[in-house]
Amino acid sequence: MHRLITYFTLLLFIPIATLSQEKTNNCPSSRGEARVWYFGGFAGLNFNISPTEVITSKSTLQSLEGNACICDSLGNLIFALGGNTKIEVYNNQLQPQPQITGIGGNVSSTQPSIIIPRPGQDGLYDIFLLNLPIDHPNFENGLVHSVIDAFNPSEPILAAEPDTLLPKVAEGISAVHHQNQEDIWVLVHEWESNTFIAYLIGPEGLLNRDNPVRSQVGSYRGGETNYAIGTLKFSPDGTKAAYTFYTNQKVELYDFDNSTGELSFMSSTSSDYEAIYSCEFSTNSSKLYISTTHLDTPENFVSRIYQFDLNQGANWFEFPTEIASNNSKGFFCGMQLAADGKIYVARSPRYDEYIGIIHNPDRNKEECNFNTINNNVSNGLRLGEKKSRFGLPNFIQSWFNLPSFLYAANCFSDGTKFSILNTTNIDSVKWDFDDGTLSNHFKPTHRYSSPGSYKVQLYKFFNGMEFASTSEVIINKLPEVEINGGPDTVLVFTGTTARLEIENSFTFQEWSNGSTEYFIEVSEPGHYWVQASDQNCCLQSDTVFVKEIRLFIPNAFLPESGGQDATFGVVDMDNAILEMNMLIYDRWGKMVKELKDKYDYWDGSGYQSGVYFYTIKSSMVDGTNFSKNGNVTLLR
Repeated sequence: MHRLITYFTLLLFIPIATLSQEKTNNCPSSRGEARVWYFGGFAGLNFNISPTEVITSKSTLQSLEGNACICDSLGNLIFALGGNTKIEVYNNQLQPQPQITGIGGNVSSTQPSIIIPRPGQDGLYDIFLLNLPIDHPNFENGLVHSVIDAFNPSEPILAAEPDTLLPKVAEGISAVHHQNQEDIWVLVHEWESNTFIAYLIGPEGLLNRDNPVRSQVGSYRGGETNYAIGTLKFSPDGTKAAYTFYTNQKVELYDFDNSTGELSFMSSTSSDYEAIYSCEFSTNSSKLYISTTHLDTPENFVSRIYQFDLNQGANWFEFPTEIASNNSKGFFCGMQLAADGKIYVARSPRYDEYIGIIHNPDRNKEECNFNTINNNVSNGLRLGEKKSRFGLPNFIQSWFNLPSFLYAANCFSDGTKFSILNTTNIDSVKWDFDDGTLSNHFKPTHRYSSPGSYKVQLYKFFNGMEFASTSEVIINKLPEVEINGGPDTVLVFTGTTARLEIENSFTFQEWSNGSTEYFIEVSEPGHYWVQASDQNCCLQSDTVFVKEIRLFIPNAFLPESGGQDATFGVVDMDNAILEMNMLIYDRWGKMVKELKDKYDYWDGSGYQSGVYFYTIKSSMVDGTNFSKNGNVTLLR
């Protein structure tokens, strides 16, 4: 409730309004962990800025193929893994950390590493590195798990010694969130086997080290070393996984149960695609892309990118679309989804000053717009003086399970602000807010008339074609915040304190005196406010006036005086008592008088001088109760 109506009330609410504007009225859903990339030949991209910024500052990190980076939730780089001849740990200033050694990892791998933020443990990161049989057939140190403490990102340290989980693995490692949206699955493939192995990371670290989930499904990996080459990717929604076979010239698709970690075989392409190197899903997990690359870089090899429409069901592999080709060593190599909803494609060895971009990966066929903006074709995004190589950073794929549009401030009475994740190749838009209201603005603000669930539809138009998407928008009701149950005024007796409190059920509260407890004790009269937020981070506030009251209860009276002290009772100088009852007793506990309201009094008739005792019970105008025990002296 907001009950103050005086001019002072308006002054009081100015800081509340200002604070509400500075704080977002819905819980932050920031996923900034993958917003800064370093890769290839000292190249870097910053996805905290729109459009994506090429990082031109000096970087010491370079990687032949894939590597890994990690940021905090706000998009600030924490550390990275990479290296030209061996994998090293780089701090947030891209300086190698020589104190961290012996973690392993093979730089000649499509995906040699991945970094997993420990759920609920700020500063701790589980890292996985692949040591492969390609260069070292007898090397018995395949999948290695370590823990990095990066609480101080300028000087990360090794928090747990490297632990070999599997003696031999094939190329490829991917991660996705568990169904509980907290724990994280990490998937690899055993060498000389047809078995996928899934590890689970939780708040305590590696939860199933000795009993990982094993799925015997799909093709055998073993034999000649080139049969280890491939890329493993989860779909962003966590329901599928794809695995490429460089030598076998195919890609296999699997269903994934993100509650159990088990895979089941779905289907496979035929062997018509030469040297499949990488794969990637679209943001809505409806499309699968593969790239073909020849690691020996022959002059006449034609590198291609294909799109498969997974909406075709089990026959998805029968409907490929070639969206790009190049036969001049400008090969299409590693592919990775990004925070802007686009797929980035590494290029090597020619055209490596560019990185390719599939601008609209959720769209069908050529409409996905590879290196094409507003019908203008280019070589992609120029990396300044830096170079792309064969790979890109590896991330938890569920970070890219992104809706086509975002919305902020989803609390009732707020203006909900909508924005489009990827605005490339859009001529115009139409929004349907599911309450009879439409908009043609790219960034509309809409105020709903009531809390509830709304199916908001976004229609994007480009080159006369319509691309529609629907997302559920929840408008949360505001919490009920009431100080002491909601009165306008709270009374405090002179020389005492009053307790102001709200329910102890909010996720955060702040009082006008700066306290963040659910109650405060006050002794000074005046206006006090509190604002509190619930589990949806919706804010509400309440204000009361603390009024000092004066109650006078004499400690003696003289009936024969003829003056104001001739009777005994309560003097309510501020008219604060609503109802009252006073019982007066003699020294032996016998009741001598009952006063039934504050206007009643005792004149001492029939009683001798002496000390008498009383109890008072009253209800006050602010809804509180007041009680007091005391004594009074009758004088004659």
